[in-house]
Amino acid sequence: MMFHLPLKCTLLPSRKTLGKLILAVPLLCIAGCAEKAPSYSEYWRSWGDTQLEHWASSSKKLEVDSLTYCQGALGLDQVQNQILDLALIWAGINGLPYHAIADLNLNFELYFWPDKRDMTRARLSQRLQSGIPLTENTLAEATAAEKGLLALEWIGFSDQLTNEQRCDLLPAVSAHYQDNVQKISKYHGENPLVNKAWIQDAQSPEGKSIALNLLFQQLAYFSNSLRNSMNASTGKLIPVLAQGWRMDASPRIFSASLNSVIQHLQALNMRVDLSATTKEKLQTHITAMQSLSTELSNQDFDWRRLQQVIIAAEGVIEGPVAQEQNILLGFSNYDGD
Repeated sequence: MMFHLPLKCTLLPSRKTLGKLILAVPLLCIAGCAEKAPSYSEYWRSWGDTQLEHWASSSKKLEVDSLTYCQGALGLDQVQNQILDLALIWAGINGLPYHAIADLNLNFELYFWPDKRDMTRARLSQRLQSGIPLTENTLAEATAAEKGLLALEWIGFSDQLTNEQRCDLLPAVSAHYQDNVQKISKYHGENPLVNKAWIQDAQSPEGKSIALNLLFQQLAYFSNSLRNSMNASTGKLIPVLAQGWRMDASPRIFSASLNSVIQHLQALNMRVDLSATTKEKLQTHITAMQSLSTELSNQDFDWRRLQQVIIAAEGVIEGPVAQEQNILLGFSNYDGD
């Protein structure tokens, strides 16, 4: 036997009621259909792309500015500002996260540091004394100390050079540096920091592995940079070794590194499922870093205080964070193992 619904049940809602229903749909989607926050691996993929775009743009600008300066149409201070911008970008990158830097053997060519014997000054001075013009072809046979960011710092900021001497070096070195960054950019397009497949699932073991290994690598690099830049007994920066010393910008360089690390740790606390205890530990270290960041420009600042906080944060990542996420740190930075 078939049952028929009463006719009145098939009636459409009134226009007034229908309007209310239509208005309610977007509200329901706002409350229940919101997109999930990006995973931590997706955060790193986006960060890697953005940093590289900025780096490539800044290196290209320095190449152009160098030629303009040597034509007498730009002041030295503008060239110096551009070199400093590149140094701050490098500091924010905090090491060698891009595959191409290692795969193309560009580590020292990009940043010949620590330069404990001041080889950058010695080699470039010899180059000037030789009277042989520095070109892209001669740079191909030159040492790493003559090619990278430290070379640009010496050329741009040494008060021992004339404008003519600077222009014997600056165009070729800036063009070579820009070419290396472009090589990295092209390689990165084919071999990204984080594979796209790894960001589709926040629980992807490969995605979590690469993200946490990148964070741990950044912290380790920053800690090592501080150790190589300061006197372990006094906590003071060593003038001829600290990053950015030729530009009188060491506190700004380390501030850029610190701000980058803080950003990564904050993203970790927001996007990774961690225990309340671990989140609290991380937040304690983040807060300590934020507090110290306001003191870095003080001449009497003890840099050991910052290093201790960075090392403590390393311990949390290597310990409870890695354990809770079932990730082995340091085994592989790139293949997700």
